Amino acid sequence: TLAVKPLPALPADLPDEQIDQAGMHAHWSAMRDTHDFFGMLRDFRVGRHQAMRLIGSEYAMPVANDAVRIMLEQAAASGLSIMCFVGNPGCIQIHTGPVANIKMMGDWLNVMDPKFNLHLRTDRIATSWLVRKPTDDGVVTSLELFDEQQRQFVQFFGERKPGQKENAQWRELAESLVAGVPDRRRRSALTGLGLTALGLSALTAGGSLQAAVAAAAPDGAPQRIVSVGSDLTEIVYALGAGGQVVATD
Repeated sequence: TLAVKPLPALPADLPDEQIDQAGMHAHWSAMRDTHDFFGMLRDFRVGRHQAMRLIGSEYAMPVANDAVRIMLEQAAASGLSIMCFVGNPGCIQIHTGPVANIKMMGDWLNVMDPKFNLHLRTDRIATSWLVRKPTDDGVVTSLELFDEQQRQFVQFFGERKPGQKENAQWRELAESLVAGVPDRRRRSALTGLGLTALGLSALTAGGSLQAAVAAAAPDGAPQRIVSVGSDLTEIVYALGAGGQVVATD
């Protein structure tokens, strides 16, 4: 029997005025690896989105929410190889390689390639950020998307490995997105998570749907469901949870 326990609640972010912003800036400037970012968030008790707001334009800048579409279309046109990270507290999946077939279908932004599918609800994007992280290999640039609850749900990089400098073509493309910065007061009125589907593996194996939901939503209320497989999708809707489905394969 598989025992599924809820994830422990994350500590609340400190109010902005209690953040040691000078210390955080010094830590960010001294990063030697992109993974040092997580230690900074923990040490300063600052949320990821909160850090973007507070760090300043040297390291993070808001961009228009259609930046992800522009980026994917331009990457497809040039053959640029990218990295796409999709995750939540229970699972993360990474695609590395070029993209080719980019299609908008209503609010859905889709990559429909033979070996990579991405389905992203653009109406669930609340904010988008161009982020720069110093490393021993030079600055690493990413495009990060957040939902209305200030949760990051997808991020993009140029393809690279540790020990390699960032692809100059990716950096040029990413930096060009800053030109489309909207009024920072503009926000999506919709709530929920703009999650993507990459042909994700099931978050649990052998457990019940209720157990999987409990793992993703500690209070027991289904908040967001990724369904893999048409049969499972039908079951989810039959159980009355269709309103929480944010992505299917």
